[in-house]
Amino acid sequence: MTQEEIEKLVPEQYKKVYPKWKNVRVTQIVPETFGGTLAVINATNENNNEVDEMCFVFDTGKVQVFTSTEQAAIFLDSRSRFPWYQRVFATSTLSGIVFLLSILLIFVAGLLPSFSDKVTAVLALVVGSAAGFYFGASRSRG
Repeated sequence: MTQEEIEKLVPEQYKKVYPKWKNVRVTQIVPETFGGTLAVINATNENNNEVDEMCFVFDTGKVQVFTSTEQAAIFLDSRSRFPWYQRVFATSTLSGIVFLLSILLIFVAGLLPSFSDKVTAVLALVVGSAAGFYFGASRSRG
């Protein structure tokens, strides 16, 4: 998700959870944390006190608003314990693997004189697509 999308989604979700809060805005974004994005918000509550809170934004756009520090700690602890297979099969990891394997296959294809030009062209398209997805995904998070 882009920073603009997060800055729009988070205040909308906070207004649903805390309808009396005013001036809800995102003040800090920490991308690529625990498989999503941490966002810090600043607002004014119903007693006109300034409030700073933290929420978690999933890559799908779902916003997890924490109603207590304990809830935030339990959630972040559970997110930090990802199984190894979830890390390996993450979208960016898989596209990086496809990208590297495709480059290797094109290199090998260049060494073999009997390799079809059509297959080489298809591999080049796969490399381009994987590179675009991999680098595009990492740029949109940064």
